[in-house]
Amino acid sequence: MSEVDCNAVLKRLWAFLDGEADETLCRELEAHIEACLHCRNHVDFERRLRAVIQVKCKGEQAPPALRAALDRLLSGSQ
Repeated sequence: MSEVDCNAVLKRLWAFLDGEADETLCRELEAHIEACLHCRNHVDFERRLRAVIQVKCKGEQAPPALRAALDRLLSGSQ
């Protein structure tokens, strides 16, 4: 990916925020985010939302039924 646009940033945003994007992609995304107010606002919102969720859900565990449903969904055996 040599030229990053807003759609590319949004498509890879979660991998970027989760630290799962490779170094080259991170540099490209960071350069775009720095130059694009729309994407910067989106990234800032996602980071703040994650921080709030992390604080509010600290120590909480999903109910067993929800965990089982998510396991089935992720394994593709609904």
